[in-house]
Amino acid sequence: MPVRPHKPWQSLCLFALTLAGLVWLVLRGEERLGYSWHWRQMPGYFLKIVDGQWIAGPLLQGLGVTLEIVAWSLVLAGMIGLVTALLRLSGSRVGRGLARVYLEACATPRSWCRSFFSTLSWRRSSTSAAPPPRYWR
Repeated sequence: MPVRPHKPWQSLCLFALTLAGLVWLVLRGEERLGYSWHWRQMPGYFLKIVDGQWIAGPLLQGLGVTLEIVAWSLVLAGMIGLVTALLRLSGSRVGRGLARVYLEACATPRSWCRSFFSTLSWRRSSTSAAPPPRYWR
């Protein structure tokens, strides 16, 4: 069954309805939760002033830890990627073999999962016999 192109106003209306539905769901959930936030206490979780000094609260400390973890993971991923690329390009059979084992063990399962889930979602949403789209290439 061919897909008909949407007119811009139809897409805009569909987006507005979806957004309104999401806002309604959130507001209804908040109403049924029956909990009222004490917003006056929130600034203390960000910053505190003690003896004229600004001290980071738990939320800012948590943000700092998260950013530190992200920075270290970027450095580690860059080093692993660089070493793998250099081993892959090296003239050593052992180096190329180690790089291949690492790539097959770490990178390939992610591709398999991506392939599996995109194929699964394609089969649920389509009734034609056309092959699934290959987004992962």
